Amino acid sequence: MAAPQSTGNKHTEAYDQKLQEILHVAARVMAEKGYHAASIRSLAAETDMTLAGLYYYFKGKEEVLFLIQHSTFDSLVGSLRKKLTEADDSVSKLDIMVRNHLDFFLEHMDELKICTYELESLKGEYYKRVADKRREYFQITHDIVKELIEKGSPKGVDSRLATLSLFGTLNWIFMWYEPGKYAGVEEMSRQLTRLYLHGLSGRPHAAVPRDGPEETREAPR
Repeated sequence: MAAPQSTGNKHTEAYDQKLQEILHVAARVMAEKGYHAASIRSLAAETDMTLAGLYYYFKGKEEVLFLIQHSTFDSLVGSLRKKLTEADDSVSKLDIMVRNHLDFFLEHMDELKICTYELESLKGEYYKRVADKRREYFQITHDIVKELIEKGSPKGVDSRLATLSLFGTLNWIFMWYEPGKYAGVEEMSRQLTRLYLHGLSGRPHAAVPRDGPEETREAPR
């Protein structure tokens, strides 16, 4: 995950590394307890820090929540933009987007839960900055979906609805994913891309990524 942009001005490599470690633990605590039930004192205890030590990095609990969410979407946007420069068609772009999303969130499930449940817990400038970053991520994906629709989907498909549907699938992974029970990231992203492009009927309207086995493998149990 990219180094979060703190509202403070203490930026050294050691500072950013420690901040990232604290945010990772804070994400786990907030995912388990919920934002409102997770106190600064409990965050200090879980990170083996004093309250004074924790306040060196944050002004308060809301800033912790802000940094978790903003750095999450900043990382997603940055990695997606970089990877999309290697794509030469809309199907490849969709495959990259799905893989990028799964790659990140299967390693950061707690952050995914927080980003799904806790946006409305932010207020004012914190809310605006996270909402702006989320909109940027949505717009990149929406542009991919619009390109797909223009090049092969039946007329009348609502690109915004289709994009929201894609995110609805990807953002609830934490509700069912269990390591070892389902296929790995590469196979999952390939299957989800196929499903999104062709539906359950399997009738293609565009080329499909062929970087895996032709037939769907049974997921490991």
